Amino acid sequence: MGGNVALEVAARYPNFPSSLVMIDSVMLPPQALLDTLHPMIEALQEPHYVAAYQQALSALCLPTEKRSAQLISSLQVRQHVLVSAIPNHTTNYDAAPAAIACRVPVAYILSSMPFLDLPRFQSLTPQLMIARTLGSGHFSPIEVPDQINAMIAQFIMVN
Repeated sequence: MGGNVALEVAARYPNFPSSLVMIDSVMLPPQALLDTLHPMIEALQEPHYVAAYQQALSALCLPTEKRSAQLISSLQVRQHVLVSAIPNHTTNYDAAPAAIACRVPVAYILSSMPFLDLPRFQSLTPQLMIARTLGSGHFSPIEVPDQINAMIAQFIMVN
């Protein structure tokens, strides 16, 4: 969720960050993602919300990702936090105004999952640079940290 927070900071305080790196942030979600999020958000209101949340997160990972699976299995989040945070971060949040207002260089690092409408984000944020990890799902900093670090280092050198 940090990518959206960082984008909002860059939009609201244009003199504060000199650049921005977002890693697999859910923003401007494509319809296919919204279609999968709505049932999960409803399931978070049920008694077995932790299992629903863990199942949803597991679907964001590749079957070979052992570290991500360990992280997901250990998650303990209060229900009221998930019921509020997940929809407000995904289905209810419109990143378009912040994307338009952001003027600093932006790097967006994607995984194998489509968490954003990339052409729309590119049209709103023309200074956007895009990179994609190989062999990782949503938790790419855990699974392929060397790739992430190299991409960030390259972005810093360019900007």
